[in-house]
Amino acid sequence: MKKIKLLCVISLLLTVGFYSCKNSSNKKTEEGKLENVVLAFAWNPGPENAFVYYGIEQGFFEDEGIKLEIRPFKGSGIVAEMLANESVDFGFISSDYIVTSRIKGTPISAIMTLYHESPVTIYSLKEKGITSLDSLYHKKFGVIKQSATYPQVKGMFELTNRDYSKVIEVATRASSQELMHKTIDAAMDYTNYSPCILQAEGIEVNEILAKDYGIEMAGISIAGLTKTFRDKETLTQSFINAMVKSLNESKKHSKESLATLLQNDITQNPDILKIQLKRTEELFYTKKTDINGAGFLELSDWQKTQNTLKKINAIDQTIDPNFFFENSFYIKAWKKYND
Repeated sequence: MKKIKLLCVISLLLTVGFYSCKNSSNKKTEEGKLENVVLAFAWNPGPENAFVYYGIEQGFFEDEGIKLEIRPFKGSGIVAEMLANESVDFGFISSDYIVTSRIKGTPISAIMTLYHESPVTIYSLKEKGITSLDSLYHKKFGVIKQSATYPQVKGMFELTNRDYSKVIEVATRASSQELMHKTIDAAMDYTNYSPCILQAEGIEVNEILAKDYGIEMAGISIAGLTKTFRDKETLTQSFINAMVKSLNESKKHSKESLATLLQNDITQNPDILKIQLKRTEELFYTKKTDINGAGFLELSDWQKTQNTLKKINAIDQTIDPNFFFENSFYIKAWKKYND
């Protein structure tokens, strides 16, 4: 009996010793030492968010001492409000909202830029033959006027001296289903969303991309308050370290990245999401990112974004882009990732 008790004690000590060693070498199991960080999504989890879930799954955030909480919202405008009132620490947000918020006095700045070009598109069924802005004349075009996409779509016409009044605007949800039901001839969205839904069903589509019609704008960025960068400098750096690693590592592991997103939103259709993620990766990883890494954007590109917004009358003034653009955290994170 004594021998049995002794064996049990030894076994227990070995088990405790094993977990103690594990705890001392891995932040992921150090209860109470992780700092809470709240990250806002601009919508329900989508293909642009997959790399975050992959990073969480791989422990990249916990390795940086961060316990990441995700909160989805309904639009970049709401994310801007949440950042302004400090309800969240960082957020996915359309770059035009960063510029307009800063002009209005809200001290929001981008610290990573995910889309180096505008993802806005006008899409239609291939059978409609709508392949240019001119071919959209006298066609029913589904729009959402409250959307950040709408000014860019109108700007495509303005910047190329075309007459938007010849297009028949229809206030709709601008969804792929409305195209299928023939209630509209074309619609607006991001190229990595609705067009991919149709393609997953084997339906051919035509796209007219905003970037091909004078819209020189960045797309989705990661932003925060300048106050956060100042008061929580170390935490901000740790967060960006994890984001940069997640973004660049997920490129090497697309299948795993897709799987983690599906685990966190079981309502997603895997076939659709696979196509959406592939298209999203084409937006993330460009020739520019081969040099400076995914997530990086030049100051000059932010100036182009602001200039385009002014040309399409989305803003009535411009300011120094250094007020809404902060690259120093990214540069340090990219260096750490490559060391």
